[in-house]
Amino acid sequence: MKKFLVLILVSLFIMGVVSTGWCQDAEIKQTVKNFYNGIETGNVKKMLANVTPKVVKQIADSKGNLKKFGDLGGALLVAGFVNKGFAKVDITKLKVKINNKGAEKAKVTTNFDLKMTATGDGKVTGEKASDIIKLKKVNGRWLIYDIISQK
Repeated sequence: MKKFLVLILVSLFIMGVVSTGWCQDAEIKQTVKNFYNGIETGNVKKMLANVTPKVVKQIADSKGNLKKFGDLGGALLVAGFVNKGFAKVDITKLKVKINNKGAEKAKVTTNFDLKMTATGDGKVTGEKASDIIKLKKVNGRWLIYDIISQK
């Protein structure tokens, strides 16, 4: 009877560990998807809600100089254009792959089709795109702190 009880407890422990890892993977992927959705909809607040507070503060302190934030700044700039009606962005076939994940940091690769339309002249550009996104855990949430475009 003791062996049976120990076996059940060990099984429950393993199930808990596996499901916790799966939940974290789902949270990481959802953070990334929320960020990209913010680009498409021009919702800069939604994007920043998925970025670490430290980076958000640095962006606020930069007084609009988004160039120094590399591809993360570029994504925010594009979302601003969408928000103002200067551009339309469609991100389709988004795939998020977790490359590595530790207790506090994770790195993912995204692959997607990107179509941008300038509303003024109707010029459309499209490409297959790829980013490396770095996340860290802040107050129990996975948040983005860097993006590196791979195009």
